[in-house]
Amino acid sequence: MLRDRAFFSKTALGVAFVAALLLAAPVGSSESGEAPVTIPNATEEQSARTVPASFETEAGLSYMERRVRSAAVKVLTPRGHGSGSYMLMNGFRIVVTAQHVVSQPVGTIYRVSNPAENEVVGARLVYSDPVSDIAVLLVPEMRTRVPMQFRLRTDRIPLGTNISYAGHPSRHSLLSFRGMVSGYENEGMQPTSERRGEILILHSYGWPGCSGSVLFDSDGYIVGVLWGVSAGNVTGAPQIIEDLIWASPASVLSEQQIISSMCSLSPRPERCARFTEQ
Repeated sequence: MLRDRAFFSKTALGVAFVAALLLAAPVGSSESGEAPVTIPNATEEQSARTVPASFETEAGLSYMERRVRSAAVKVLTPRGHGSGSYMLMNGFRIVVTAQHVVSQPVGTIYRVSNPAENEVVGARLVYSDPVSDIAVLLVPEMRTRVPMQFRLRTDRIPLGTNISYAGHPSRHSLLSFRGMVSGYENEGMQPTSERRGEILILHSYGWPGCSGSVLFDSDGYIVGVLWGVSAGNVTGAPQIIEDLIWASPASVLSEQQIISSMCSLSPRPERCARFTEQ
């Protein structure tokens, strides 16, 4: 039993280090290599719809799952892509994603896309937390995406909490996933400037390209941000356990800190004039 626990601890530390490299899909899996997304038997009017949330193929999703899907975006980088969610926060239009997806300095310009509708916009990195692996991009209004409200779960997420998210694993188009909070790693540990605090472990699905997907509960509150998958060493070689995913809990995010970071940039976003200088 002790040996098993020691093995798990070493494996978990390995995942915390390696998983950040696993979940940003390589360039070969990025948007440029995908086939166009088509809707069988779609009329011209259907093809022109800006938000494909009402297609009959989504009838099996709950209202909130459709909302989550309609806010999901692909975050494009020179190395490949990750995922993220388009959100509205105190009047700012932002995309929340994983820091290892957009690892350049704050102020760097990236691209955010909705591949299904061929929409691509510029995105400015305005907040970066490499310890918790969460980042925020400032974006213009997107015509084909519907933003989720930036609402955080600040409690300690109970085990068994159902979650949903939408992301772009590998070369796939947008996929929707369900899952459940199954446990915690680093249980009870508080985050510092040099180490993660508690990590959410969820039974769901993750693969390269899903990093940065925002996890929501059934009421539309942010539960966490996906950054890795579990891994083991059963046959002598690392093996991804794709149905155990790792996420930073929403409690590490602060709207005030994001706005402070955003409004300290030059040039400042216009909306920062509403806020007192920090």
